[in-house]
Amino acid sequence: MPSKSYFILIRQKGFAAFLATQFLGALNDNLFKWTLTFLVLAGLTKGAASDDASNLNRIAVLFIAPTLLFTSLAGWLADRFEKRRVLIASKAFEVPIMFLAWWALRSADFHLQLGVLFLLATQFTFFSPAKYGVVPELVDEADLSRANGLLEMSTFLAILMGSVLAGPLYKAFSHDLDKVAFLLVAIAAAGSALSVGIADSRKPAVRRPFRLQLLWSEVADGTRALRADKRLWAANLGAAYFWFQGALLQLLAVLLAKQVLHFDEIGISGLGVAMAIGVGCGSLLAGRWSYGRLELGLVPLGGVGMGVFSLLMAFAARAHPGGVYACLGFLGAAAGLFVVPLNATLQKLAAPDAKGRIQAAANFYGTLAMILAALFVDLGSTWVGLGADTLLWVSGIACFAVTAVLILLLPEFWTRCVEWLSAHLLGRS
Repeated sequence: MPSKSYFILIRQKGFAAFLATQFLGALNDNLFKWTLTFLVLAGLTKGAASDDASNLNRIAVLFIAPTLLFTSLAGWLADRFEKRRVLIASKAFEVPIMFLAWWALRSADFHLQLGVLFLLATQFTFFSPAKYGVVPELVDEADLSRANGLLEMSTFLAILMGSVLAGPLYKAFSHDLDKVAFLLVAIAAAGSALSVGIADSRKPAVRRPFRLQLLWSEVADGTRALRADKRLWAANLGAAYFWFQGALLQLLAVLLAKQVLHFDEIGISGLGVAMAIGVGCGSLLAGRWSYGRLELGLVPLGGVGMGVFSLLMAFAARAHPGGVYACLGFLGAAAGLFVVPLNATLQKLAAPDAKGRIQAAANFYGTLAMILAALFVDLGSTWVGLGADTLLWVSGIACFAVTAVLILLLPEFWTRCVEWLSAHLLGRS
């Protein structure tokens, strides 16, 4: 069966509501996180450390810690109940969390704000396995790559809008944060209402009862399932590296803007915009260039592209500051090419009754990767004293190394890459 066009896929029953629901969630997460970041950088929070890098790392770690704590339970829920119900229920919790965010912003208490960030991340943890696991139930198998392209594009479009809005909103209302908080509550309420329109998902064939061991066993069981299939394991490792690189670049972009580029809040937001546009475009290209199949050949192209543009970005930061935006955009496009086939692989090859478990395990490894990214920045900038541009050089070299490791683990990445280049660039079938 040939894959549908993007326009037809969006019009498929319940799929647009699904995209809109997760889009608004990502937008809200991004707005709150950037608002907190700007408050910290401006010194307007009580209880924050004096070092910017330490504060940024605390924000990053608190945002991803719930995945380590609750991802097993989230995976069990996604397999135990209809995924649509899990999405609706977890989305409903975002509304009271945003009312708490209102209180936290008014109090200017950094620890209270971090607590809200933790709750918001917990809500995302329970939403995520069902979000990725439901995609194969909403679309045909031939549409998986394009559906994932739309999913990643809409996510990074939300990041783009959050980045565009966060700087101007902060500048306009830094002394009247009630207006920002009202917007956060309104977005959460709209997302919760839209989630009801998600199409029905399949009822689980087996409803496993709750056991205390579920708090940790789902990740272990998911890991065994991943290790049993070398394609699943390679896709999991590649997806984890995507999150490592994403978290690393988000931290380095802020430090680079402050240390080297001397940007204000608008300039910092612009860096996020450039990368989000790139990832969105790269995700759509990955879906289109997959031609209705799992196109693993795009993974090496994306990995090499991330390495090249990381190195160019480090050079541009000193020589041509304006070029940083272009480098981030192309780097994001390469990241989209890299991750979309990996996500489609995890969804397609996972057994129907284990999709939530496998997504939970993949989320766990992605979270570990993001924590490692925060530790890497903290170690490099605070302890060793390396600048953000130097850390970018290290990041670029790491992209080449990881791409080589993935090819060694699964040579199919390389053979499919050669076949894809031959068929679509050199004109040979």
